[in-house]
Amino acid sequence: MPEAHGGIRPQELMQLGIDPNHIIDFSVNSNPFGPPPGLNDYLLDVDLTHYPDPQCYRLKKILSEAATTSVDCIAIGNGSVELIWACVRAFVSRSDRVLVVTPTFGEYQGALDLLGIQATEYQLDISNPNINVEEINNKINKIKPKLTFICNPNNPTGHVYTQQQVQLIAASCETVGGYLVLDEAYRAFAGLVQFAPNPFQNTIVLRSMTKDFAIPGLRLGYALADKKHIEAITAQCPPWSVSAMAQKAGEFLLVNSSKTERTITKTLELAKQFKRQLSSSGLTPMPSSTHYFLVNVGSATTIRRRLLDSYILVRDCSSFGLPEYIRISTRLPEENAQLCKVLAQM
Repeated sequence: MPEAHGGIRPQELMQLGIDPNHIIDFSVNSNPFGPPPGLNDYLLDVDLTHYPDPQCYRLKKILSEAATTSVDCIAIGNGSVELIWACVRAFVSRSDRVLVVTPTFGEYQGALDLLGIQATEYQLDISNPNINVEEINNKINKIKPKLTFICNPNNPTGHVYTQQQVQLIAASCETVGGYLVLDEAYRAFAGLVQFAPNPFQNTIVLRSMTKDFAIPGLRLGYALADKKHIEAITAQCPPWSVSAMAQKAGEFLLVNSSKTERTITKTLELAKQFKRQLSSSGLTPMPSSTHYFLVNVGSATTIRRRLLDSYILVRDCSSFGLPEYIRISTRLPEENAQLCKVLAQM
């Protein structure tokens, strides 16, 4: 069964005789510059002898100021995946239909699997960055889904919906009595403002601090919605799911977010250069508005395995239904050059 996520798997690598500590990981879409300086020292003062705040109040207070929204309209999760699963439990019953715009993040369907629901899919044209919102809305009007999942920018394609397009889809969802779940985990990497309020009443916005701030080991995400929807989502999350360490990190990162904004801007500049390097290596990156993009390599599973021998990890997109494609995320210049060099020799 194809691996459903990126990231280093130590057991796999050790069984192959590969030291996980030497891997260059292009399979995850995090900020390649890492978190802002000072985070590790800041976390040394976290008191681990007490339970974490189950309401994450201090973190929500700072976040509410950044996103110009009410504290009551924010839910904090142990990564955005916890919030995806909570949305499904909160708003979907076994008799409901759910629409997912694909190919996309597998955890939308993963959450639905617990209810025995197979999502109805609308397939994007991965070669065309222009999204046909009229077709999506026709699908919504036809099947009347309780939830519609859209990833913006989309993972793995890098497609980006405009604010007007999102508004049109949200309106269609409202017409049929449903909600739009808008996953903005990679929002900043599409050149959008990192923090912004949720503009639509029937929309649940999900965001991840993991990607922007490069803290996947801490797991931290949040949802923006109106108060009653936040209460329904929060009721589906276990108590103390967000550790004291993650909460404290979130507070530090929000206060120092301007430093991360600069590194994200640098990353987007590097992505343009990286695409040109890949093209010079004989490959054709697919259109993408983000720092990650699809590349057709014939057999993703084969190329992924061969790259591991050079201590390089890419995302095999077979689990997205794209077995010919790998997804590559932009890293630092010397690392990008190394991948291009190895690919050119294959």
